[in-house]
Amino acid sequence: MKRTTRVKYAAAALAGTAVLAACGTGSGSGSSSVRDGSATDIADVRWVPQKVTADGKDYVLPKSDRFRVDEAHVTFKPGAAEPDVAGGESGGTVGCNSFGADVEIDGDTVKVSDLVSTKMGCPGPVQEFEKRFISVFRGTLKAAVEERDDTKTLRLTSSKGDSITLGEGNAETARP
Repeated sequence: MKRTTRVKYAAAALAGTAVLAACGTGSGSGSSSVRDGSATDIADVRWVPQKVTADGKDYVLPKSDRFRVDEAHVTFKPGAAEPDVAGGESGGTVGCNSFGADVEIDGDTVKVSDLVSTKMGCPGPVQEFEKRFISVFRGTLKAAVEERDDTKTLRLTSSKGDSITLGEGNAETARP
């Protein structure tokens, strides 16, 4: 499927990145900095879902021998699909179903559209986590990337204040 990348770099976003990066604080033996979620920070990185906060309640990616939670990941490939084609190249799995979406990244704004998912039954905590994840992973989200001890964490926040926290890497290294 032919994709057109629509990633916009604005001077304000770059200036904001410099300001936010300069605001990092040191703690313990590592350091921390927060930057905007520009394409260079989140695109083409394997992100592992860690936690979803929805309606004031936290849902942590459960461990499961029955489902593929060890394979849980999300990858952002900015761009929109051809017209009338649902599900883009961004997506992944949170342990049961696979999903795909179109994603546009502009500075610290991530727009998720045309989200599609498989519909396998996944009872228990895996299904609850996935349901909450999918409910937040749509529309316009604000992205913030925090780096501590060379490990990045991405937080996507909806206009309602619900959020998804993802860690860089594989399921073992990205767990909180």
